[in-house]
Amino acid sequence: MDQLRNPGTRNYYIDCFSKMEPPDNYDEIFEYLRSHTIGEAYADKMLLLLLMLVSQYETHIFLDHDLAKETYPDLLDRDLTELPVADLLEISKKLIVTDHPF
Repeated sequence: MDQLRNPGTRNYYIDCFSKMEPPDNYDEIFEYLRSHTIGEAYADKMLLLLLMLVSQYETHIFLDHDLAKETYPDLLDRDLTELPVADLLEISKKLIVTDHPF
């Protein structure tokens, strides 16, 4: 985690749209995603992107603390890229489908 806070390195944080302050066009984006994707298909697309990022870049993936405490307490503060790929994808897919049911 300390590496992610180091201002001398280039780090990127990828997250979903904020639930507290959605962008101005959130309704338009949500409606498009809802009408053009189905939960499983959307999740599969996101997993493909995840695999591409993990395979091509030095990547570290951590669960949100509140989510980890509730759902995956054994993964709290653990880099998910250390898991077998099948486990990483299974956990990611469950979270995508649960958090973004279209």
